[in-house]
Amino acid sequence: MKHYLRFRDELRSMRETDETLRIMEKVAGSHIHILRKRVASLVAYKEQLERLICRLAHFYWNDRHPFFQRRERGGRLLVVLTGDRGVVGGLFHMLAERALQERERWDHLWVVGRRGAQYLQEEGIPFRYIETEGTVDFDEALQRKASLGNYLFQAFLEGSFREIAVLYPSFRSLARQEAKLEQLLSFPLVEEAQRGREGKEEIRSGDGLPIFEPSRWGVFDALVQRYGDIAFRAMVFDATLAELAARMVAAENASQELEQQMLILHRRYLKEWHGEVSRKQIEAFVAHQAV
Repeated sequence: MKHYLRFRDELRSMRETDETLRIMEKVAGSHIHILRKRVASLVAYKEQLERLICRLAHFYWNDRHPFFQRRERGGRLLVVLTGDRGVVGGLFHMLAERALQERERWDHLWVVGRRGAQYLQEEGIPFRYIETEGTVDFDEALQRKASLGNYLFQAFLEGSFREIAVLYPSFRSLARQEAKLEQLLSFPLVEEAQRGREGKEEIRSGDGLPIFEPSRWGVFDALVQRYGDIAFRAMVFDATLAELAARMVAAENASQELEQQMLILHRRYLKEWHGEVSRKQIEAFVAHQAV
């Protein structure tokens, strides 16, 4: 086979790969634009709930609420949020390394996402794989992953675990993400709520929210459960945002590197093609002279 034909086929294949990378970059960029607004809204909502819970704790606090109890029994669970798709640079490697550093502190390890599971399996670390995506629809996959929070809350209520934390990639900028370890249960609001119970300056002034319907416990419990759902959902959305940012940057870098390789290959193709054309011209000229 002529060399220039092989170079031509390689160029076609590289152009198709470059087109795929560019589509991947654009899709990630469009999701990032939407998801950054969602994350900002969730964080603001979560902070409002935190302030409201700590304020209402002065009136409605009850030490028996299970989400605030410090337990001595049960295992300690670490949930690692990764993804099913690649082209994210070293993002999931970073999470796997952090999980390896933290594994001695935790009795159980759950991993969400095939990529993270593969990395930890290579290290020989025992874990439970949690499959949540299983769909190509972005919003549906995001909601299915966020629904894992309900399962975690139920396991905590049943006494299966005394502490649950989440390790996930946190978005800082398009060029930087970090591995973040955040406690989920029991809620880290205990200290703030206790301070609210003792009385803050704004509470000592007599201002408050004396809600009586349906009941003090019902209002407080509903707010606490809503806070738990929003807190875990914010982690999932932040992790997805970090994954998309890493994928966008990785696809852009890979596309630029591929363009350089395509340029070099194109030059080699032209050189071989011109050489082949010149050879045929010489052969035709020699044949004509012979005749």
